[in-house]
Amino acid sequence: ALALWGFGWTKKPVQDYDASVWRDQVVDFVHDVVLDGGRRRRDVAIAGNSLGGYTALFASTDERLADVLRGTVLLNGAGQFRDPDATPAEEEAERPNPIIESVSAAIQRFVIACSFVYTKQPMRIAQILKNVYPVTADNVDRELVSSIHTPALDPDAPEVFFRVITRKGRGEQPLVDDLLRELKTPLLLAWGREDPWIRPAAADKIEMLHAEFHGDNGGSDGPSWLQRVDIDAGHCPHDENPVAVNKAILDFAEKVFDVTSV
Repeated sequence: ALALWGFGWTKKPVQDYDASVWRDQVVDFVHDVVLDGGRRRRDVAIAGNSLGGYTALFASTDERLADVLRGTVLLNGAGQFRDPDATPAEEEAERPNPIIESVSAAIQRFVIACSFVYTKQPMRIAQILKNVYPVTADNVDRELVSSIHTPALDPDAPEVFFRVITRKGRGEQPLVDDLLRELKTPLLLAWGREDPWIRPAAADKIEMLHAEFHGDNGGSDGPSWLQRVDIDAGHCPHDENPVAVNKAILDFAEKVFDVTSV
């Protein structure tokens, strides 16, 4: 697993941030680490949660991974959808960052409200986390709180968070619609149905778009079929209900990987 640049335990380089930065990070990680710089041949699936889910979907459409990628897993993935009521002129106009649009309630509440306050008040972090761990609030322990509090102490963290929020990185970000259209691998949606930030309606929309682009195949035909598993969890189902998520991913892996080559 890896943490996206600017988040978690990673370094906090003061640079421009947009979705292509994290897509390229994932592609490089697969090539340099998973495939050992191209010296190993392995089948690959990419999974991500929230912003990491959007990044996983973006990376899955990258031609650099076409030969090895076998599946994509979204755990309450973020991302903006196309406005069906937008006129062609509006579509040509500059759009706001889709990541910020889709998870503005999450990112802005969590970062702007807490980036300075929570560095001194870990109790505030715990309160916020319990809102997104609605099923298993006991998982919000000291270790989890520390994993957010400690990185926020980095002297460059406020500037990096500011750049992510206000999109100091330029460049238009792909819509989920367009990424789904380009997807050529099977897709698993493992969705925490109690997520207060990215609700199950987003998974419903993904299912509808996938069927429009790839056919309503019941999860069995074509290069990109879709499987959905609803999880009794909130925004972070892999942490709140790991047993159910692990089973969903393992069942998916059995279908997309050639078990004789694993």
